[in-house]
Amino acid sequence: MADQDDVDRPAATPPTRRSIPPFEALRAFDAVARLGGVRKAAQGLRRNHAVISRHLRTIEEWTGTSLVERTAAGVILTEEGIQYHKKIGLAIDSIANATIDLMKLGVDNCISIWAMPGFAYQWIMPRLEEFEARNPNIMIALKPTQATPNYDRHDADIDIRFESIHGPNAPLPASCKSIKIAEPPTIAVASPGYLSSAPRVSEPKDLLKHQLIHEEDFSDWRAWLAVHGLDDEIDLTGMRLYHGHLTLDAARRGRGIALTNHLVAGDDLAAGTLVDIGAGNRLLAPRPLGVYQLVARADRWDIGPVKRFRIWLMHTLAE
Repeated sequence: MADQDDVDRPAATPPTRRSIPPFEALRAFDAVARLGGVRKAAQGLRRNHAVISRHLRTIEEWTGTSLVERTAAGVILTEEGIQYHKKIGLAIDSIANATIDLMKLGVDNCISIWAMPGFAYQWIMPRLEEFEARNPNIMIALKPTQATPNYDRHDADIDIRFESIHGPNAPLPASCKSIKIAEPPTIAVASPGYLSSAPRVSEPKDLLKHQLIHEEDFSDWRAWLAVHGLDDEIDLTGMRLYHGHLTLDAARRGRGIALTNHLVAGDDLAAGTLVDIGAGNRLLAPRPLGVYQLVARADRWDIGPVKRFRIWLMHTLAE
């Protein structure tokens, strides 16, 4: 049986909406706090800086509190302003994210795909026309990038990453799902011209006499050499080009030996512009150094274009 005090106590009521200042004024205050000044806020919101200043005065008059301090160098937030922004900033972020979520539900003919540059250039692009032919009503935005999207902001619908066995790799966001799409062995490749004038490669240690081409650091070559038995401390040198498509281009130009896989270098290997230096040699047999993962928000996993692209990608890779 309920306590008498609970019965008599009036139900809690939400704050009256009349306490909420004009939203344009809140947006202006939020922009000033985030961007660090009136002029930067004006640029970010595409407003005149005088309009932003007027919105700040509106918030202060509405709350009866000084939220910014005007100095010779510009405005800075008072302690009350800092605390107020912490609370309204979260609310504005929630409104923005909820609106984006709603907008995305209404979009069934667009898909934004982020992918590792090498995979985007060498594998997706040559085959994208086939997907478009099968799905003529879907508009595609493909972004080659090493960066990871912010899924809460809907930066991308799909992200294709290469998860290295020698990590570390970014953890999967709680709001997302992922699926392994391929685990191709890593091979060492060079141009026929380079190999014709370079020392012969018969076993892994022979590679240390060559010009090795690296991405961001030496970790890929260290991992490749380690799985082939050279796990001692090795002093590696050579050019660093940061992206897989650049290391492949350098290898095509005869600049040395690069690491890749058949998904990325398949066309070059077929055309003979690059050669797998370990082909037919068990000492140089290719080994996987990681897997390609497709990542998408769980709530959009089976929605329209995301599902269609995922199924097409898996089917095409399987072929």
